[in-house]
Amino acid sequence: MGPVSLLGSHFLYLGRDKTLKVRNGCIEAEADIDDVGKTRLVVLGKNHYYETIRSFPFTNTKEIREAVIMDIPAYSPFDTSLFLMKKMDIPDGGCKVNLWFIHPDTVEWLNRLSPMVIIPESGLIALAKDSPQNLYHIQKQEKEALWVYVGKDLLTQSMEVCDGKMEQETFTRIIGGNAEKYVVTEIADPQDYMEMLHGALMNISFNAILPFLFPIKSLTSFNPKNLKVGLSVAAVLFLIYMAVIVILPYSAESGLMKADKEITPQVASLMKNQLQVDALYARQNELIGVLQKHIPKLPLLILLNDVLPENTIIFQLLTAGNTVELKGMTPKSTALLEALSTRPVIQNARYTAPIRQDQASSREVFTLSFVYNPAAAATP
Repeated sequence: MGPVSLLGSHFLYLGRDKTLKVRNGCIEAEADIDDVGKTRLVVLGKNHYYETIRSFPFTNTKEIREAVIMDIPAYSPFDTSLFLMKKMDIPDGGCKVNLWFIHPDTVEWLNRLSPMVIIPESGLIALAKDSPQNLYHIQKQEKEALWVYVGKDLLTQSMEVCDGKMEQETFTRIIGGNAEKYVVTEIADPQDYMEMLHGALMNISFNAILPFLFPIKSLTSFNPKNLKVGLSVAAVLFLIYMAVIVILPYSAESGLMKADKEITPQVASLMKNQLQVDALYARQNELIGVLQKHIPKLPLLILLNDVLPENTIIFQLLTAGNTVELKGMTPKSTALLEALSTRPVIQNARYTAPIRQDQASSREVFTLSFVYNPAAAATP
């Protein structure tokens, strides 16, 4: 059993039309989304988040998160205060990241519920024992189905189909694969699906659960009232624990051990919550500092428009602090590097991937990075 089993044997599944209470893998009841009480584990249905896989030239988790926060519209079709991420380093340098952006209405509901762990259903499927490089077709309701692809790196791509039907060949073509090389796991019964999710939850490792710990309130703030209530409950539980030890010294040894086992996990859980609050508060201050140091993109874009050689096309521009990465096509890569080197504000310009020829346009496809230092323009 994994660490999640300490939080209980039940979880809440938030679907499109139904909210299900699931205990020990069995659907216990349907719940009103506005009256579900408190729960520690929430599994989000696909309609509550947007999922994507992105590549980054750096591997530091903090830098990746800051880059996403500073430009949410570049990664998500809607603005949100909450996203989850799972990182996988790649041999050539950099990393690939699974990103799940939670819909704002769902974030508001999660803030009221205050769970400890939230997991997108496609991310949880990747943690099942038989998941590496597998294709799943799940019939969640009569007219609602889910396709999920789990790669060798355990990163996932998924698509929900409502009021219609999508063939395996269509989905594999969308994710850039060949249908013939995949074996599909078919799950036609919602009860079987809940049993699969429960099994994955109960066996998840501590490191695997870390990306899905729910931050209090949002990415950059927390509710002091929640902290006060949590500390008060912790104090009450601690007093109860001490009373059991001091007032009942002559109780049977088995009774004391049973009470200790019941109370200790709850106190540990609350203390973990307090540590998370402290970490998030420190993180908030760090992000404020980063935002204050953030270099505006408009002067950078104006500079690139002026300095780039004619017929150069930029596909992608990423920034992390004062480091800029460009991907695109140019008639001659040597001329591009020379043009960039003429500007003092552009420093350490270099290609970070091999140059290749685009057959269709006869241009050279490049990936390069440089340090953007506006202060250098004022240096005589």
